[in-house]
Amino acid sequence: MLRKLLRNESGLSLVELMVTLAITGIVATAIMNVYIDSSRTYTEQLAATEAQQNLRSGIDAIVQDLRMAGFEGRGGATAGFVVAGSNTVNFTMDNDENGDVTGTDETLTYGLYTSGTIQNLGRKSGIPSNPFNPVAEYIDNLAFAYAYDADEDGVLDVNGSGNTIWAIIGPNGNWFNLDANDDGVINAADDTNSDGTINSVDT
Repeated sequence: MLRKLLRNESGLSLVELMVTLAITGIVATAIMNVYIDSSRTYTEQLAATEAQQNLRSGIDAIVQDLRMAGFEGRGGATAGFVVAGSNTVNFTMDNDENGDVTGTDETLTYGLYTSGTIQNLGRKSGIPSNPFNPVAEYIDNLAFAYAYDADEDGVLDVNGSGNTIWAIIGPNGNWFNLDANDDGVINAADDTNSDGTINSVDT
């Protein structure tokens, strides 16, 4: 009877086992690929979000300090902008209202600097040789643009269309208007020849 039972038992043949293992491997590989892609996308989105938040914080810090640029308290400090370059801005303010801008926290510089291979936006106070403290990391192709009041009438200068002139200083010392197509905003449309650079106009 035991022999009869053993003869009637059926199991998986070697071929069936190999097919099952192959199908399981294919399904497991597909699931793993989906997981890896999802993980990579999540990591990239997290890095982009952190970079945007980092830059927002940096811009908030600059705005807060720039609002104090030129503050003279009781007067006589001759505070204001010292350097207005495309990658550096340096300005003074009379925070302690003593009539000069010699205090360590009364001269501020914002600019780009490199730490290792990473380009950062930094802030330093006091003398220009002081090191930058990071404000925002992983900054690429940042440039400061300026609106100005050349005739000192208390109103920002505008062009013939009534748009504020936003400009950067060029290597030859001339100012270049960044609104190349004169639509009132600085954006990708000002790259009128599609070479990846705004076609600024020498003012």
